[in-house]
Amino acid sequence: IWEVSEELLYDLSAALIYTELLDTFQDGDLRKAYGVVAAVPRERLQKEVTKFKRFFPKFRGFGIDAFAATTAVVANELADSKVIAVLDIGARWSKLVIVSNGKIMGEREIGFGTIQINEEMHSVFGIEMAETEILKRKIHIVSNNGENEFVCLVKDKETCVEAVKFILEQLIQELRLSLQFFAAQLRQDINKVYLTGGGALMKGIELYFAEKLALPVEIANPFQKILLNDELFEKDEIQLKATQFATAVGLAMSALGKSCKGNFDPFELLVEKKKEEQKEWITLRISSLSALMIVLGMLLFLDWRLQYLKLHNSVLGHYLENFQQKQNKVEKIIFQTGNINSKFRAILKAKQQQPHWSALLDEISQCIPFGVWLTKIKVNPASQSDGENIEYLESPSSSAFVLEMQGKALFAYQLRRFYGQMQKSKFCTNVVLKKMVLGQEKQRSVLNFHIVSTINKNAESKRQLDLDR
Repeated sequence: IWEVSEELLYDLSAALIYTELLDTFQDGDLRKAYGVVAAVPRERLQKEVTKFKRFFPKFRGFGIDAFAATTAVVANELADSKVIAVLDIGARWSKLVIVSNGKIMGEREIGFGTIQINEEMHSVFGIEMAETEILKRKIHIVSNNGENEFVCLVKDKETCVEAVKFILEQLIQELRLSLQFFAAQLRQDINKVYLTGGGALMKGIELYFAEKLALPVEIANPFQKILLNDELFEKDEIQLKATQFATAVGLAMSALGKSCKGNFDPFELLVEKKKEEQKEWITLRISSLSALMIVLGMLLFLDWRLQYLKLHNSVLGHYLENFQQKQNKVEKIIFQTGNINSKFRAILKAKQQQPHWSALLDEISQCIPFGVWLTKIKVNPASQSDGENIEYLESPSSSAFVLEMQGKALFAYQLRRFYGQMQKSKFCTNVVLKKMVLGQEKQRSVLNFHIVSTINKNAESKRQLDLDR
């Protein structure tokens, strides 16, 4: 629970936490376990439950959206006992859930969705967002002699297809990294991928994902094992948009007790909350009594201490005389320390007033996008840099400087944006991405990178002249 509290954006005492033990495994001499943890703010959950019960007296419950969509896949017997991945492609976010033997083994949110395709078309064609949705529906993927082709029923076909491919490639790249991470964690291969959500409505999208991931990919139909009332529903229309109902169908199945393990019932959590409040009240009473006992103990200790000080008054007087004798020495040391501190501040102020490197740092800060941060910046003359860094650069000038930057990024596309901005900078030339790897332990979903470049002597001289003016 302590490790979970480090990841929460709110205080642990204000959260309701659900844990599901999935399995145990042997790690050397230690027996370890892994599971799924879900957390929600208490106040928010109570507010939502009260709101829904006001309008829906027979309200049964709600759960985690990604888990609900997974429940629809597993409960319809679409998945066998192997390890599968369920990708719910939404508007802004896509949610990935890993399932093994009906148990949820892991979940991750990927910052790509179908709205990015609309925004890309909007920027390319300059049309309204509503029109981009219509245009997006005219794109589908077909298999022609074993090769997948994009079919677009518009005039500017190539531009439209490139806009779609650009976003899908980024989503697939993040998905591939996530699947590799979970496969390494579970020590098992991912056997199949199921697609749900509105993003799965693009015709033939499963063919494109299967080609890029080298895995079987299938469009999940949450209504496969469900009988629909002909008088209330248009079956054909619902089947066309079946993937959009995966979360709703899974939530309904959760209320019927057919949820995928890892989902939770909020009402059980509310009952738990009442029990926890009772425990907190009892704990508060015990704490109050304990505090009172501590105060009484402190009073007794202070009384004993006072008597002790009176008995040793003569000893304290002797210490006071020694202190007065050494006071002059201490004052001299303080005076010398003040002189050293003044010199240090003067040197520091002069160093900070140098506009040369301030301009470089200002240029770098303007290139850093959201989601990227630097952990180390190092600048050395090219003649003094080690050969390991120089070999990545193309003929560095002997009078140039070598800039090294190390940092972290949440997503690959944010790192690419930062790398592109640095290449356009007038200060830097020969920009090279020396290293890009996934983080370790708690930072496995973060990319570590190392960028090396030379500083353009002409650009830095021009900027220095402008700052001097």
